[in-house]
Amino acid sequence: MLERISVSTRFAAAFRLFRLLIGNVALILLSAGVFLHSQTAPFHISIAYWALISAMLAAKYAEIRLSRREAADDEDETMIDLWRYAINLLLIALPIFISAFFLGREFR
Repeated sequence: MLERISVSTRFAAAFRLFRLLIGNVALILLSAGVFLHSQTAPFHISIAYWALISAMLAAKYAEIRLSRREAADDEDETMIDLWRYAINLLLIALPIFISAFFLGREFR
């Protein structure tokens, strides 16, 4: 028999899809936008870049709260996993943003 999937599990899956696929593709595109437009309109693209990172963190938070998905170590995800994700995301996103911004200013 088919199992019924709760609404919160569906929302958690949607947040996970946003965070893992849509968010990362959008970050790549916004990084390219920062590189290409760092001299003309850096403020708007920068706001969009950091707003997307905030949205990805909020999606991870909602995913943890809505689902009882197990982490890689076979335990329930907790807020510690959110902190780990936030630190990893910032350690990747900040250098990419800084290098795209300054390289865009240098080579454009």
